[in-house]
Amino acid sequence: MRTTDPEPGPLILEPKETDDREKAILAQLLQKAIARKGYVLVHSSAMGKVLTETGTPKLVPSFAAAHSLEWIADNMKLGSQMPFMETKIDPVTMRLIIDQENAEEVKQRAPDWTRQPALAAYLAQPQRKFGPIIAVVSPDWVDNPNHENWDKSGRALKSSTEFTALDLEGRVGLLKLDGIKVYALDGQHRVIGIQGIRDVRDKPLGLVMRTKDGKEKGRAYSREEFLGRFHLSFEDLQALLNETIIVEYLPAVIAGETRSDASRRIRNTFISINSYAKKTDKFIYFRAQH
Repeated sequence: MRTTDPEPGPLILEPKETDDREKAILAQLLQKAIARKGYVLVHSSAMGKVLTETGTPKLVPSFAAAHSLEWIADNMKLGSQMPFMETKIDPVTMRLIIDQENAEEVKQRAPDWTRQPALAAYLAQPQRKFGPIIAVVSPDWVDNPNHENWDKSGRALKSSTEFTALDLEGRVGLLKLDGIKVYALDGQHRVIGIQGIRDVRDKPLGLVMRTKDGKEKGRAYSREEFLGRFHLSFEDLQALLNETIIVEYLPAVIAGETRSDASRRIRNTFISINSYAKKTDKFIYFRAQH
């Protein structure tokens, strides 16, 4: 009499096999998420409070991401260039107007462009390290008081940061940066130093000397001089620009804020950071003689 084979029982995996399988699944799902065009993987946090229209304090969120130096050079604008900090809304016409006092205050915190060659030279050293940059996420609608994202009382109906959580607690997720301007509040000199390295790579004439406010006044390094001075190859420049730095993003506007409230918050953050930040030690660098 023929006996039937016993039915197979449930597949039992060893703890390590289970762990490896879960890691593989998680890695595939995460890779699919971070491949989303126009978004960057971030870790969220919150510090400081603002008042909403109800008078209830709301935490100020921030989002930390890693970017290549090349991305910074190509996409990061300077905080002193941010129109949001130099304008306010006329209460009668509801149009944006330039506030001369604000504009002058922000202008005083603009980067000193005479430092760009020294900062680029520092990045050419093997023992280089730049700290995180604090930046603001500011989509175009922020500067348009008639946009649908502002209600009739002038309060924002949404935040300027679009964050999609990838975990249940909202600690990790994707931040939308596609088509959005980002401005460095803390790290303006780091940005121009990184842009200096990009200019050496992209322009045979290399770096130019500038006045404090950024006007060209002569040549600092040609590409050939820069590479020779710091014993670098063209490939070394590209490898340098592939290195990464942390950027912490703040929203230009938080849901419930008026434009004036949001502008004041960002401007105060920018001015306080740039008023008390230590200046980097001067770096002796080679200047081409003409």
